[in-house]
Amino acid sequence: MKNITYLLENFDTKELSVLDKLLNTKENNIQQIEYQLGKILLPIGGWFLQEPLSYSKFLNKIASHNNITLSFENGPIEAEQNLFITLFKKEFDKMSESEKEEYFKKLQADGLDKSQISSLTAIATLGVAQASGFGIYLLASSTIATISSVLGIALPFALYTTVSSAISFIIGPVGFLVMGFAVYKSFKDVKNIDDVFDKFSLAYKTIKKGLFGDYETATICFKYIAAMRTIIPIKFENEIELEKNKVSVNLIQNEKTTLEINKNIQQINSSKEEITVHNNQIQELQTEISNLKNKNYNIQSNIKQIEEYNINLRKDININDNAINDSRTFIQKTSEKLEEFLIKTKNQE
Repeated sequence: MKNITYLLENFDTKELSVLDKLLNTKENNIQQIEYQLGKILLPIGGWFLQEPLSYSKFLNKIASHNNITLSFENGPIEAEQNLFITLFKKEFDKMSESEKEEYFKKLQADGLDKSQISSLTAIATLGVAQASGFGIYLLASSTIATISSVLGIALPFALYTTVSSAISFIIGPVGFLVMGFAVYKSFKDVKNIDDVFDKFSLAYKTIKKGLFGDYETATICFKYIAAMRTIIPIKFENEIELEKNKVSVNLIQNEKTTLEINKNIQQINSSKEEITVHNNQIQELQTEISNLKNKNYNIQSNIKQIEEYNINLRKDININDNAINDSRTFIQKTSEKLEEFLIKTKNQE
């Protein structure tokens, strides 16, 4: 399954643990995950006699099982996204009118008016050709959150949903309800994690009888993989944005510190000029020598304190400069990694 190898390599430990639980594989063993996925839709005889399915055949089997015609004209990755959206739409369409009415009432109870509900539910009824990148992102985010929460795995969902403040409302609890409802619906009767695995094990029992592949677990794995393919680039972009923010904060702080240093230098220069004036006064007014010397002593002490303070401020600048360099290095590496990810996933067949 070469179309998911590089994707899985960019999962963190917790993200891989979702597939580990679904497929009953060893922790973080990508090869075993791919092998199980390639075999999961084969009948029991196929496990021993057939090679694992390619990712394209894996997608096609899930599509056929759901009476969906899948085109691979533009490659398996686009086919994956089309299948992901189409499955969601079919699940949403299966809701009865009473379920939809109950669902709409819940949205109104959460404080939405009818126009807002119409706007949100439109996302769930879009066709594949109409679905925007934002709509796919919402579906992916809620799918990951729903599946991981049912399995009891705490993924950093907050990171996935911090694309921008402009969409924070729809991505929040309301957006989660809309895009995650179909996934939630299939698990709503589950009382604990054992019940979840009881549901997942049903298809495996069928396999043991030599009848069908495990389409239930395979479909959940597929949804998770397709969702993560949408989410991974967002993760990289968020990490880059966080580091850029750190750079901005440090640059602003350096500017403030530099202004403070300049102000102190001006104060030092002003004080030095004042000393010169006082020394001239000492020459002219012998009677005031004692008083002026005492005044000079105090001013010089103040200069020393300011200079010592400036030394500490310069140390702070050095620390901030190091932080800036680290952040820029991280941004460069992460940007390269993002570019590599996008190129590789786009070109894979």
